[in-house]
Amino acid sequence: MKKIIVIFLILNASYCGAQLDSNTLYREFQFNLHESIMKSTFMISGLESLGDTIEGTCFLLNKTKSNSQDTVTILITADHVLKDIYEDYITIHYPGIKGNEFRYLNQIVKIRNLGSPLWISLKDSLLDLAAMRLDNLKFQTDSFLDVQCLADEKALRLLQIRPGDKMYCVGFPEGASANEFGFPILKSGVIASYPILPTFEHNYFLFDCELFPASSGSPVYMCESGRYYLSDSEYGFDANLTQAICGIVVSKIFVIEKPDGAKISLQLAKVIPSSYILTLIEKL
Repeated sequence: MKKIIVIFLILNASYCGAQLDSNTLYREFQFNLHESIMKSTFMISGLESLGDTIEGTCFLLNKTKSNSQDTVTILITADHVLKDIYEDYITIHYPGIKGNEFRYLNQIVKIRNLGSPLWISLKDSLLDLAAMRLDNLKFQTDSFLDVQCLADEKALRLLQIRPGDKMYCVGFPEGASANEFGFPILKSGVIASYPILPTFEHNYFLFDCELFPASSGSPVYMCESGRYYLSDSEYGFDANLTQAICGIVVSKIFVIEKPDGAKISLQLAKVIPSSYILTLIEKL
């Protein structure tokens, strides 16, 4: 029986360690990307045109302004998450800190002005990304991750990411959180496709991790100590810690069985590489 592979959108009805260069790829053990990324990843909700609630995932990054010590906070998510919300406002649900305790808090964010989107996206509709500045908004939480945690094309080459590499992602499957404070749920899997580089030719890779509605916008990252690299046709071992955000989940992969049209999950996610996120941020 012939099967057709299709992609369905996953939608439900500042600080980073070392500077990036060829010798230090986020390799500071005192910086824990697992914990820091969970403090920067939040759930989005809003109403669609028929009045049903839509949920998705976003993560917030800080970027230092040019010629200034000031920073701007940037929201990153999948473009379809914001497009499918009919209202001009979304709610960001996040674990805030009041005193010495975590609290489940909400922040209302305007995403349209007179019907015009306040976020930006890439022209290629297959690159399902959105970025938006959050000016003059205060979150009662720790400092967010820095944009330097995003691996650009050079970093992805230095990392030599390849099939079988273990990756992690955090998000809100089916709108669920890890606890009453609103922290995201961490899942893991491996890269399940080839080739990956260069990303301007291969604009997504597959991630072997079963995801659910509301996982769109989940950051995908590497956190690995002890890694083999190929250099000058010889393999070498590096015991240092390697940490970097490598991409973002935008959709889930199914197959459709003919003739009945039944959908079967392949337990795979489509991930857009982080180099495209950086390209989008540069346009803000």
